[in-house]
Amino acid sequence: MRVEPAMYAALLLSALHMISPERADHFSISIEHEPGLSTAYPCVIEYPQTPSTRAAVLFSGGLVADIDWSVPGSIEHQGNTIELTISGEATRDGKTIADALLDAGFIVVRYSSVPEGQRLTNTPPIAFPATVELAQLAWDQAVERTGLDPSRIGIVGHSMGATRGVLTSNGQAGGYVLMAGAYITPTMESPRTLAEQATSNPSAKDTTDYDGSGEVSGWELAANEAIATSTVRASDRLTNNGQEYPWPSDLLIEHDARVCGIWGGLDNISYHAPVLEHLYEAANKDQSVESLETVYFPELGHQLCEEADGLIGPIDAAVVQHIVHWLDQTIPAEH
Repeated sequence: MRVEPAMYAALLLSALHMISPERADHFSISIEHEPGLSTAYPCVIEYPQTPSTRAAVLFSGGLVADIDWSVPGSIEHQGNTIELTISGEATRDGKTIADALLDAGFIVVRYSSVPEGQRLTNTPPIAFPATVELAQLAWDQAVERTGLDPSRIGIVGHSMGATRGVLTSNGQAGGYVLMAGAYITPTMESPRTLAEQATSNPSAKDTTDYDGSGEVSGWELAANEAIATSTVRASDRLTNNGQEYPWPSDLLIEHDARVCGIWGGLDNISYHAPVLEHLYEAANKDQSVESLETVYFPELGHQLCEEADGLIGPIDAAVVQHIVHWLDQTIPAEH
């Protein structure tokens, strides 16, 4: 499904009232990066102003992020100022999503991969297995402290955070919003390599314009190549730093998980979207696939925001609205 980024933006900004949570429980989760040396990380559970029996856990992308998913307006490096955002102001996409979910009546669980007492700009990334361990603690605390069944908890994950959200909940959450999900499907080749393979094959006729942009981009060629070849099942396990994990797509399909995949048309990682659709359809054979919704925003990149000359803006309002609307429909409020 193609969605114009500006379609719902005006409606969202006029109708959405960012409110303070009724209460927020702050606590720490800790992992050992070295034997006997424990590092504490902030975690918070925010409650809406009316009692709720549904929740959402937010999983940030990359290998280090604070609790708000902040991107500074600029950073200083070796005496030079490096601009990062279009406006020069910091973006806080995690807080934006959390506030919208609170406003919709969800309990919201967030955590940071920046240790307590440290600043984002001074924190080096940690290894992927450590991020999975940290994410597992956040998920476990969400289930334990809210007292909710996993089927009443949704996952909102960006990039590698989408991967972590599926792994830590074992595909058994009530719904998954995969925002520009990385490592979602068992494809090992890079989008560029797959696209080059597709363009070098003179017999390749499948040039599907998945996002409806009017052009077939590199990631769409990559998706076609992955689907058409054995690359779709290049490995039975996701391997990183000597650790093995199930592929997120395998867990989602095994548990017939409800999934909303959101990808940007300017993002090479979007090739996972058609591959995930293909895997769902293959698993369901001739039956209709109702568990998976794939949404493309043709004018957005990996951060699902406006981009200009390598700079980014805040998350697009239409993306936030789609996340909230889909979770509201998938995990409805109990009256």
